[in-house]
Amino acid sequence: PLKSVKRKPRVAPVAMAAKYFAIPAYILLLLAVFFLLRRRGFDRSYFGITARNLSRGMIIALILIPATLAAEIMMRGGGLSVHKVSIHYIIDRLVWYLVFVGLLEELFYRGYVQTTLERLLGPTRGLYLASLVMGFTHIFQRLFLRGQNLEAALISGLVIIPLGCLPWGYLFQRTRNIFPVVFLHGMLDFLPRILGG
Repeated sequence: PLKSVKRKPRVAPVAMAAKYFAIPAYILLLLAVFFLLRRRGFDRSYFGITARNLSRGMIIALILIPATLAAEIMMRGGGLSVHKVSIHYIIDRLVWYLVFVGLLEELFYRGYVQTTLERLLGPTRGLYLASLVMGFTHIFQRLFLRGQNLEAALISGLVIIPLGCLPWGYLFQRTRNIFPVVFLHGMLDFLPRILGG
């Protein structure tokens, strides 16, 4: 059962400042990846970016997001509360997590890192190593933006994130479609900002 809770999600000033710093950093990262791939002769199909994949990806994500949300509800003991937040906050977070987190991170980690590692090391090792790379790079985010202690940041970056990324990497590997992974990543980072325990 959904309960309504009147509280505004807290956002640390450092996290807000980091968000606006991260936008140009993400864009520069994306441009660097596209430049490197362009020099190697790859085009957007390297990432699975096609109109057909976009529509298929949305269908896959629309099936998987409710299933993931149901698993989240079961892990929380059967209930969720809904934060009462403004529509501006919802739109801001949705754009942030779909575009700047989901799209840009997945283009980099799945489209570039995972695909490159798969070509160099084979599909299985490439998948596992790409998940570890993604987790490792998030250790600093956990330490400096989320304020976690070193132990928690290491557990998150070296265990929790890589294990959580494996299904996304596998989905990308099997479909060569970046869009469902983008939607899943964005929505699974967005939903906890609106739904809480």
